[in-house]
Amino acid sequence: MKKKLYKEEVKEKMRNFDEWFTDHYTAIIIVIIVFVLIPAYFILGKYRLESDRSKLMQKWNDGIHAECGGKYEYQQMIAGQSWTSYVYRCDKCGYVESFPYQMEFYDPEKD
Repeated sequence: MKKKLYKEEVKEKMRNFDEWFTDHYTAIIIVIIVFVLIPAYFILGKYRLESDRSKLMQKWNDGIHAECGGKYEYQQMIAGQSWTSYVYRCDKCGYVESFPYQMEFYDPEKD
C-alpha cells in the first residue's frame, strides 16, 4: 500500500514539474543565456585576445628580425575598408612582415 502511495506521489510531483517547466521554459533559456553563455563568451574572448597580443609581440621581437638579426624598418600602411596593415622590411635580408598596428607606438597594455 505504501509503495502504491509513493508511486502516486512521484507521478504527481513529476506532473507538477512538467507543468511548471512548460510554463517557465522560456525564462529558463533566458537565464542560461544571460548567466552562462554571455559571460563564457567574454571570458574566453579575453583569453584569446591576450594570446593574440603575446603572439604579436613575439612576432615583433622589439623590432628585430628573428632569423637574421636585422632591424625592421617601417615601409608603408595598407588600408582596406575595415582593416589596416602596417608593413615593415628587415634592413639586412629584406624580409617583409605586416602588423595590425604601427609597432613602434603599440602598447599592449592599452589595447
